[in-house]
Amino acid sequence: MSRRASLFGDCEGDFIELRDNSIFEVKGLTHPPSRIIAYPRYVIDDNGDRARDSKRFKKFYSFKERDYLMSQQYSSYLVIDPVFNRQMPEVPYEEVMFRYRPEDALYRLRHEADIDKSEKRAVEFANLLENISGVSSSNLGISGSIMVGLHKPSSDIDIVTYGVKESMLLRDSMSNAFKNEVNIHRYNHAELLNLYRFRVSDTIMPFDEFVKHEKRKTFQGIFKDCEFFIRYLSETKELYGDNKYSQEGLTKIRAKVTDCSESIFTPCRYQLGQVEVTDGVDLPGISEAVSYRGRFCEQAEVGEEVVLQGALEKVVSSHGEHRRIILGERPSDFMVSLNLD
Repeated sequence: MSRRASLFGDCEGDFIELRDNSIFEVKGLTHPPSRIIAYPRYVIDDNGDRARDSKRFKKFYSFKERDYLMSQQYSSYLVIDPVFNRQMPEVPYEEVMFRYRPEDALYRLRHEADIDKSEKRAVEFANLLENISGVSSSNLGISGSIMVGLHKPSSDIDIVTYGVKESMLLRDSMSNAFKNEVNIHRYNHAELLNLYRFRVSDTIMPFDEFVKHEKRKTFQGIFKDCEFFIRYLSETKELYGDNKYSQEGLTKIRAKVTDCSESIFTPCRYQLGQVEVTDGVDLPGISEAVSYRGRFCEQAEVGEEVVLQGALEKVVSSHGEHRRIILGERPSDFMVSLNLD
């Protein structure tokens, strides 16, 4: 068994192609036996703006679009999961025709003679990240539209980094890269405005608050003339069934961040203290906020006071139970730091 298979299995950054040639994006690190939690990303459509071989595809961006598509076209994959205690999009293994893995994509593009400008730029960026951080190429990958051959000249670069140590090394290196590498820069104001317009339908936040939070993040920016996003993955320690979850409604709280050591990863996690419920469901034991959306990574740091709103979820394991807030499943979810100028 390879290092990748033994530590990660199916995880964020992977895509799966189904028998009808639709391509789904894998979500999370923990999946039920013989099924993969995944959402549709590219679907065959004669009017689609993406092309590969003789087929055209339409890309689906927002969760609202993908939820609707699931209900209309892939409802057989929607099941009430006994561990998550909610309806989940779970694709059976037997429906999967091909699995796309970011590290395979990087290896392939590095060894193919005939690749286009976008692919060359993505490989060049991956090479740069390897050089500035010392992270082995076996812990890096290229995901997104470039991985599945459905990119456009304007497509961004999606990088995946595997491992806690490797992710921390790269994250620290990015802080220096923004200062010292001529081909890398943080989003400027105009670029942040474009990013805000792209995201606002999925995560509602005033633009001034958005800028305060996004401008300090190290996993996104511009390489040459292209946007990039780095997704950090830690080895999952949770097996399907280790924990059981139940939804308890929507809540809004004010709290202090006591630990943000997992804030760079997907899923990202923030440990919380001094929790005060200000609206919605008020139940004891809220101790963390979690998100499977990359946009909530590096959202707050230790010691900062935060206001956040999302779905309250009870987590029960052999070690006890606690409550957490899930961010990013609806446009009304948010997390803002009160300590930013």
